[in-house]
Amino acid sequence: MREKRKGHRILVLGETYSGKSHWVINDWFADIMDCKYELIYWYTGSEDDLPDVQKLAKHVKKNGKIKFVLNPSIEQIERHMEAIREVQKMLEQMDKPLLKVSFVFDDLMNERSLFNPHRPSLIEKIFSKGRHDHIDVIVIGQGYSGFFNKSTRNINPSALVLYCLPPDAVSDIVSENCLVNVDKGELLTKMSQAITPHSGNKYPFMVIDKTSKTPEGRFHFNGKSFRPTFNNC
Repeated sequence: MREKRKGHRILVLGETYSGKSHWVINDWFADIMDCKYELIYWYTGSEDDLPDVQKLAKHVKKNGKIKFVLNPSIEQIERHMEAIREVQKMLEQMDKPLLKVSFVFDDLMNERSLFNPHRPSLIEKIFSKGRHDHIDVIVIGQGYSGFFNKSTRNINPSALVLYCLPPDAVSDIVSENCLVNVDKGELLTKMSQAITPHSGNKYPFMVIDKTSKTPEGRFHFNGKSFRPTFNNC
């Protein structure tokens, strides 16, 4: 029986025009994963990223597809997700390699039908179940507190990519995502410094790899050095 793929679940957070989509397109797909997908769904409320998303064509397989979905409805996303689940289930039963699929939700946090801080929403369910469906789910957003239920933020992300965020958001992230035996005060200072724009880097960021068991592997203040603890390729 083939070993099952795991699904990455990544939150990419930061202010508008801080470089979040650029990281997903040019770092995650092009550099970090370094392998080709059969299918990438990119859901968004804006056409601004369409030219960059089209660059992902070289990161899909020969017969693969990139589907750019503007202003998606719940019904659209549900249909796409159900279709992928059926195909993956069939391939698993046939003992064949599963499709490499990614769902990207780009700045849809203000879509109240898709996100709800008071009860599990569709995107939250897809995000939290991504590892079971063997797909990569990436959520791009501007804030931290309030757009997912606290339990989802604290348990399910395999990684957080953080751009310039206000101090209170950084404090929330430290308190909810750090290992035990970590000096949270020291880490808070390092994180605040790492994601504050400065003359040498207009769009600094850091990565928290929550799949790592050690502080050394968990915190990456130089995002380029980040490699997931497990790889889906």
